[in-house]
Amino acid sequence: RHYTVRLELLRENPADATVLLSDGTVRQVLYSTDGFVDEPHFYVEWAGDLDRDGRLDLVVNLSRKYSMHPHRLLLSTKATKSELVGEAAVFVTGD
Repeated sequence: RHYTVRLELLRENPADATVLLSDGTVRQVLYSTDGFVDEPHFYVEWAGDLDRDGRLDLVVNLSRKYSMHPHRLLLSTKATKSELVGEAAVFVTGD
């Protein structure tokens, strides 16, 4: 399988940013800034197959604020029928 993680901006302003995951068939919004940002960051920290089902799993750090770091474990086995991944765990750190 081929997956794409993409940052989409409606304008040049990251306050309108959306992080999208796609496998070419299904397109899933992983994160949206919803109109507010303060030095945002959008990191894929790890990608692989943690649950060994042959599908993508991710660890991401997606935040609208520079000082918040919500590390999310997204597993394919936690996805609903309309998703590619679902949230399995969150560990939040701050500056």
